[in-house]
Parts: sequence; structure tokens; C-alpha cells
Amino acid sequence: MEKTYEFVEDKVQNISMDMLSKSIRQEGRYGRVLETKPVQIWMLMTSIMSMLEEEDFNYVQEKISVQKKSSHTFLSDADTEKGYNRTLAPIEKWKFDKVINLIQLPGVYEGDDEGTADARNAAIGITLNDHGISVAFGMNVKQCINFNVYGGTLLRTYSYAEERGMPWEHMEFKLRHWIKNLGQIWKVQNDIMKTMKDHELPSEKKIIQEVVGGLYIDAIKSAYYKGSVTPFNTHELSEFTQKIVKEKRDQDQLGTVWDLYNWGTSIMRPGTMDIGEIANNSNLWADHLIDKFKLDVQEINV
Repeated sequence: MEKTYEFVEDKVQNISMDMLSKSIRQEGRYGRVLETKPVQIWMLMTSIMSMLEEEDFNYVQEKISVQKKSSHTFLSDADTEKGYNRTLAPIEKWKFDKVINLIQLPGVYEGDDEGTADARNAAIGITLNDHGISVAFGMNVKQCINFNVYGGTLLRTYSYAEERGMPWEHMEFKLRHWIKNLGQIWKVQNDIMKTMKDHELPSEKKIIQEVVGGLYIDAIKSAYYKGSVTPFNTHELSEFTQKIVKEKRDQDQLGTVWDLYNWGTSIMRPGTMDIGEIANNSNLWADHLIDKFKLDVQEINV
């Protein structure tokens, strides 16, 4: 009996590694390897977990997510006669163009002495989108389940925001090097977090209006005038603004740049944001705030 996969959710739903590995490969005509998709996403996940095992890191692979509007079935007449369609088909007939997976590193953590709000651990985000594949080393903030990416800890096979894509051989070498030096990466990320937490937001109404207004202008430029990439589109900014309004009701003052950053990353999750852009946008959002508030931080240099 053939295995089938069915979309029952409107936007995003989970898929097992086994099912994903049986789906249609990402490749060019005549089976050629694509420059920006040099390995299949399930093979990349397996490779990273093997690297972690080699370095004796404990890890927990979270559920893999795929996006409905970026998933397609390729059916023959015989398939349609069996009742298969664009939401239900044998797994071998599916092609998933946007995939995201988070690998938690529970042994690399902070927060036991800082309270639940600050409990956090290292995490690795693996993404497939239309342009290629990316791997992000970031921080998972447990209370709000945010995946925070900053400090230049993002590797891509494709060009993005004026940064050139990385050949797979170079990315694989860099991945191994970063995993071996995870302690240094973790330290830099925690230093950036501390800098954000130490920087209090001035005159709350003015600064929030200024930040959100600037983001809206940038989003419009990006959408209609070929402007630079932005951390949010206009729809996502609406949700972000609602989040800020709700938070302002719950506290007398807005707090710090770290609060503002996490309000933004709280909507950067499957089902709310395009899963192919979550890691990119989290990193862009951090860079935007670091530049906006002129924070003195360092990036990873390993």
C-alpha cells in the first residue's frame, strides 16, 4: 500500500523525516544538481545531526514544517482516477519547496538563575526556500518560543541582501567549524542579548511610532519600488503593531531593545510568516535594531 500525504491545515503543517525523504528531489533538468540546492534538505538535516553527534552534543530535532502554498503534487491521469488531487497524493508525487526545521541544543543553555522569562538554549534552524538552503545558529527563548538569529550566524547557498551565496563545500566546512566552536558563538549571542537588554527604550510613544513607521516605509519600498529586503512585509507589520499595542496594555513602559526584538520575532513562526524567510527576517530585524539604536556589538569571527 502506497504512503500518502495530505494537507489538512490551511497554511503550514508537519511532516516526518521519512515522508520528506520520499518526496520529489530539488534538482534541475535531467537530474542536474542545482547550485543553490546542492543537497536535499533531509540530507542536510541528517548531516548536521551527525556533526553534532561527532562533537558529543545532545540535540532534539523538532517537527519538520512544510508550507501549503509552496507544496505541489505532480499527478498522472491514473493518479487522478484513483482520487488523488493537489492536497492528497502519494508522497512520491509531492514536491515541497519551503521547509523549516529547528534542532534544539538543550545542553547549551542559560537561564537557570535568571527566571523563566530569560530561559534559553542554543538552536540550529535549517531552511529550504525558493532561492536555496540556509542554516542559522541562534537562540531559542523558551517562554515565548522565539527563534532569535543575530551576530552574523547565518549561512546561505544563495545571495541575499548584498551578500553572496556560499558554495556547498564551503558551507559544510563552516558548519563543522561552527559546531566545534559553539561555545564562542553562544558567548557572542549572549553578549548581544545583554547589550539589547541593557539599552532602555526612550520616550516610548515617539520611539515606537518612529520604528514602526520606518519599517512600513521600508516594506512599501521593498514591495513596490525594488527597495532592499526588510524584516517584515506590510501584513506582518500589522500583526507586529497589534503585538506592541497588547504589550503596552500589560505594562507601564515598553522596556528595552531586547523586548522590542522579541515582540518582532514572536510573529516569526510557521503559519504567521513565510517559513522560508523566518531565519533571514530574524537576523534582519536584529541588524535593524542594532543599527537604529547604535548598539556596540560584535559579530561571530570563527
